[in-house]
Amino acid sequence: MADHSFSDGVPSDSVEAAKNASNTEKLTDQVMQNPRVLAALQERLDNVPHTPSSYIETLPKAVKRRINALKQLQDIKVKFSDPGQPMSFVLEFHFEPNDYFTNSVLTKTYKMKSEPDKADPFSFEGPEIVDCDGCTIDWKKGKNVTVKTIKKKQ
Repeated sequence: MADHSFSDGVPSDSVEAAKNASNTEKLTDQVMQNPRVLAALQERLDNVPHTPSSYIETLPKAVKRRINALKQLQDIKVKFSDPGQPMSFVLEFHFEPNDYFTNSVLTKTYKMKSEPDKADPFSFEGPEIVDCDGCTIDWKKGKNVTVKTIKKKQ
């Protein structure tokens, strides 16, 4: 039979697991805020062979229907949050001038949770995306591909 010790009424193995979760979270924060790690990640991203057409080919079918608006996509970049800031990253979609919108860069920001839930610390499996927010797209008149215009016959 296993011998379990208690600290303040909490099994010691639970206390140890909570400490490990806290240490993992601290380590994750340190790694994601280390400029050398971020530079290495960016270098790996920069060295991935890519072309705008390959971006389009990997998109889901629902997005491919709006393909003409994406044909002017030049590049996709990622920016990580600064050290000391809440963990997040921004995807930047860089476009050539096009017939659909006036923005040259569209962004989407992803906020991440990097700490265990205090009510259930053992369910923590690492950082997770908890929120995202896209920029406002400045559509040119009549070119918004997310809206279907229906002409009414009279």
